[in-house]
Amino acid sequence: MLSNGVSSHPQPLFDSAFLLNLDLFRVSTDDATRDEKIALAYHRARAIARAYAFKMEDILYLSDKFWKFHQDMIHTQDSAAFSLLAIQFNLCVGTLAPFLRHREDLECLIEPLLNFEISGQFLLTEVGHGLDAQAIETLATLLPDGAFDLHTPSPDAAKFMPATSPIPGFPRVGIVIARLIVEDEDRGVRPFFVWLNDGHEMSTGIYARVLPGRAGSKPLDHCITSFKHVRLPHSALLGSLEAPTDPRKSFRSAIHRVYIGTLSLSTVLISALKRSVFVAGKYSFRRYIWGPSNHPRPIISFRTQQRPILHTLAQIAVFDPYTQESIKQYMDPRIPYIVRQGIAAAFKAVLTRATQESLHQLAERCGPQGLFAYNNIIDNQIEARGNSIAEGDTLALCIRFASELILERYSMPAPRYPFSLLAVFETGLFQHARDIVNSLGGAYRKAEFNTRILPRCQTLVEAIGHRLAYEAALDAGVASELLDLYEAGVVLRHSGWFVENLALDTETQFNMEMQAMNSILPRLGDLLNATGAEPYCTAPIVSDEAWREFTRSLEVHHGNARMDICEYDAELAESHRLSESMTERYATMTNTSSRQQTLQSPRGRDTSSVMTMDEEQQGWNVSTAPIEGEIERTLEPSREDNSKSARTSLENRHAVPHSSIDSSSSSSAEDEDPELFTAPAHTEMAYMVTRHVTAHLQALMLLTIRLASIQVDDEDTLEEVRSGLCDTEGSERSPIDRLTVEMSDVSILHSVVGDVCTDSEPPTEGATTP
Repeated sequence: MLSNGVSSHPQPLFDSAFLLNLDLFRVSTDDATRDEKIALAYHRARAIARAYAFKMEDILYLSDKFWKFHQDMIHTQDSAAFSLLAIQFNLCVGTLAPFLRHREDLECLIEPLLNFEISGQFLLTEVGHGLDAQAIETLATLLPDGAFDLHTPSPDAAKFMPATSPIPGFPRVGIVIARLIVEDEDRGVRPFFVWLNDGHEMSTGIYARVLPGRAGSKPLDHCITSFKHVRLPHSALLGSLEAPTDPRKSFRSAIHRVYIGTLSLSTVLISALKRSVFVAGKYSFRRYIWGPSNHPRPIISFRTQQRPILHTLAQIAVFDPYTQESIKQYMDPRIPYIVRQGIAAAFKAVLTRATQESLHQLAERCGPQGLFAYNNIIDNQIEARGNSIAEGDTLALCIRFASELILERYSMPAPRYPFSLLAVFETGLFQHARDIVNSLGGAYRKAEFNTRILPRCQTLVEAIGHRLAYEAALDAGVASELLDLYEAGVVLRHSGWFVENLALDTETQFNMEMQAMNSILPRLGDLLNATGAEPYCTAPIVSDEAWREFTRSLEVHHGNARMDICEYDAELAESHRLSESMTERYATMTNTSSRQQTLQSPRGRDTSSVMTMDEEQQGWNVSTAPIEGEIERTLEPSREDNSKSARTSLENRHAVPHSSIDSSSSSSAEDEDPELFTAPAHTEMAYMVTRHVTAHLQALMLLTIRLASIQVDDEDTLEEVRSGLCDTEGSERSPIDRLTVEMSDVSILHSVVGDVCTDSEPPTEGATTP
């Protein structure tokens, strides 16, 4: 970071943006199947691996190239490809590399692994053992002839998550962490080199059960992998047969690359922040709203829109130098190894929290656009959640690290600026935690530690990380206003502590943030461009041109359906469910009994138009729900005429009320099915016209009733309308009663008009005439 606040984001050893021009990175996956997306991730991983062209020494000695690889923005294009590469390089090759000095038989595998010609996996955690991986159950038993029997003794001992299924063109090997058994003696955990499949089928005795896709993330063939007495050559063992003198230390040695991944894997989160804030910032400049002044304003002019964008830019400005200093400290052999692990844990804790919160807020400030993965924010947030678990669960790391610091088993590097707010915050939190531990009684110490200390551990470790980040940024010359905003963000997140312990009231805290934002705002555009995210950004909302191009690529539905105001009914959207009997009901309706009988007795199987209160609020739509028998009769003709359009079904076959027969709006004969233009018989045409008239009479009557009911202004007028529409018999009725009476009038009208409309044909069986 330069002193003017413009990000000097880590420069890769080569410009990975050239990969974006390859078809592998340009192809759309919108219509691809899950298997096709998985295969694409493998081919992209191979392309990136070839571009980096790692040497074994890069992985073994953690070269600058190794660290820069994890910070490359190319990984924001496909998190599944990055996951494959991070596991391949750090865990698989990284575990093999220390043994190559004495294992010439393994050297032939290194080059194909580095070029991703062979896919490598690392199988540690099991279905029943995650955080307690030291208790894994997978067994590797030494046989009399020197070979090993690799076996999964129970369902809980199956390896969980690693991608192990066959992918054409990518033979697969794995580093399997198993418990070594020699002459019935458990000699601790060891890594074993195992061929999992040849790219087409699994090796004998190995079973890979492919898991469903992770929610919202790029798909990979994550599996539950089990072994059924798989015979391994003696050379599969990586290490010694001897029993370790310190089983715990031996276990940590077997999985030592996991601790490196705690730091290296977390650095990719900075790339996610850069791309996401670039999208949200650019969108905020081009998105306008119209206010009371009738003048458009970009949403970036509102402080609520500026706030998450500016905070994220401040975090990026601080995290870039923090990353470099954390790597430097982790590589420093003068620092005790356990402290270096603590440095990695603090880095992961801070980056994980910042990424989750910032990406959530950035997506939210993009409104509905923030919900779509194509806009590069919410997908990064979901992938970051997986990162918080991989290579060491963040919370578990914090519990172990904070507990040891509280108990003063070792200490972190002392603050370089002990009077800074964040250093004081860190010191105060730990002192309070130690006071609590010292006050615990002996008999209840363990239980109290669990309930009173463990919930504080992540906050304690994050406080260390914030202080380290602040010091690194300050020494790197980060612009003061960016540093001030980062500090204000931490203060506001723990506002109560600063009020209680430093008398820093909430208004002062608010002013700290406001002043820092005011200072940064004039350079907002420059800071967005300085992220370096633009070449890697595919979100269409960043510019008007990109949005137009995006909308042109979308699937378009269009047609010639026509509806007038009388046709509108929610049920018309489900035209295939309408029945022929429903439309015939208006032509064959029976004579009803007296209005009073109609009010007091149910209508039975006659379900002619019924109006509900909900429908009244939505515009007095008429519900014409068919009875059960009518539904059954409806389904058969619908299936027979399934090839016809919905419009044809409504107008010509079903002839429902509100159907239009206006010839002026019909399509030409050249554009329609000739069958639709077959002239109907005289009686059929008359029947269709009659039903059309009936439908419109019904609609007009309903509109008349509605208009009369809403236009009355006083009791006298209301009484006059009521007396003209229904028989109140001198009694007051509630609005519900009046609505029921009005519906009865409509029912009688249906009966009368129905009989008029059916003069050309005899009444149906069971019907009566007036």
